[in-house]
Amino acid sequence: MLDVGEHERWAARQPIAWVIVLFAITLASIYWVVEREYVEEQVELNLEIADAAIAVTNARVALYGEVEARGDEVYAGALLLNGSTAVVDRVLAETGFGCTLFRRDVRIATNARAANDTWRAIGTRASPEITRHVYENGGVFRGITRTLGKDWVIVYVPWYDVHLLRIGMVATFRELDDFHRDLWRFRGLLGGTLLALFVMLATLLLRGDRRERLVLRQADALAAVNAALRLRSEELERAESEAERARQTAEEANASKSTFLAHMSHELRTPLNAIFGYCELLHEELAARGDELLDDIIRVERASSHLLSLINDLLDLSKIEAGHMDIEIRAFALPDLLRDVEAITRPLAEARGNRLSVTCDLADVGLRSDERMIRQILFNLLSNACKFTRGGDVRLRVDIVAAEDSAENVVFTVADTGIGISEAGLARLFQPFVQAEQSTRREFGGTGLGLALTRELCGLLGGSVVVTSILGRGTTFVVQLPTRR
Repeated sequence: MLDVGEHERWAARQPIAWVIVLFAITLASIYWVVEREYVEEQVELNLEIADAAIAVTNARVALYGEVEARGDEVYAGALLLNGSTAVVDRVLAETGFGCTLFRRDVRIATNARAANDTWRAIGTRASPEITRHVYENGGVFRGITRTLGKDWVIVYVPWYDVHLLRIGMVATFRELDDFHRDLWRFRGLLGGTLLALFVMLATLLLRGDRRERLVLRQADALAAVNAALRLRSEELERAESEAERARQTAEEANASKSTFLAHMSHELRTPLNAIFGYCELLHEELAARGDELLDDIIRVERASSHLLSLINDLLDLSKIEAGHMDIEIRAFALPDLLRDVEAITRPLAEARGNRLSVTCDLADVGLRSDERMIRQILFNLLSNACKFTRGGDVRLRVDIVAAEDSAENVVFTVADTGIGISEAGLARLFQPFVQAEQSTRREFGGTGLGLALTRELCGLLGGSVVVTSILGRGTTFVVQLPTRR
């Protein structure tokens, strides 16, 4: 039995519980809408590439001469297409799509796998529905089908000979394994971000009393931002559908995904900024009162700051891949930059019991480059060195060396005495979303974006980054950038 006080507290919390439920439904709706738009965009992109592969197939056949059917055999000039791999394998190499040529409804040339797992399914027949729609009625079939336990994007079109008589069908196809992998990666990024926002807000709602009303206003603001995000996604989809649809290659498909992630990362920063604003208000109020919930607010601020840092890294990497990263070249003093980087990094080093040293024997060195990018490069390297070193040394040294054409380069050397990297780990060190040693992920965390972003920034500034390491003894990164750009 609940006493009167407990009953009143429970009754007071019921509106909060409903807010949490509605907020969860809103996040789930956002997840569903954004995922659906992403899937539709990628499916349409694959179908357009399949259409392009059809055009490549017809062009390849035409290179051999005019198409003519003689009974069950089909010739392109002097080439007998029945059983030939000359056209279908060339189309696969150029477009990444498999290809099949049909005489009526029978496969005469293909690189498709048959149901008995033989590689060339020559002699097998198309389904009656496709035969009736494409071969008999002259229609076109475009869509996603499931065959042999896998999903395929496939396009069928009628095939005509030199006399414009319909003699069969041409089909192109590709398995959607890459699409499913990208979809799960996208689901993880979007779902993880929305889940983190939900957990943080739900914690504040359940622990507050008078603060609960303030947090509910924050949830309303976040819901409004989410609605704006959904509206923005719809506008982007409409704009993309109105743009010119050109034939695209697999490389253009990857560029499209990078652009989509950049937009998503940018939009996700807006609700995080709203969270920061409300957290600051709560921080000031609770600090003035000496409230015990102040520690919880500080943890939320730190978690939000970490999440914003990850989204910023993802946004910068996506901008670079899409070719939209702006470079701001101006003159600045190197010693001032080094002092700022040291001030930011020293608490990270001391938290792990490390000794941080910055050595620059060059007085009044001036650079003309992008100061923000150089600051980010040094912070990424130093924070990694501090994270993977405990009770050791982390050193930053700056030198000037001669370059070609009487120019000079500035060299930043970041060395630590940490856990080091194996030879196998060095091979995959600068890959996005990949860590050098998978066994360290649970202990040290991280997303694998920092070093990939560092290499891209060095390239944008006309420089380079190299790494040497001995497992168990430490790692050294050397960044070389031109002093004038």
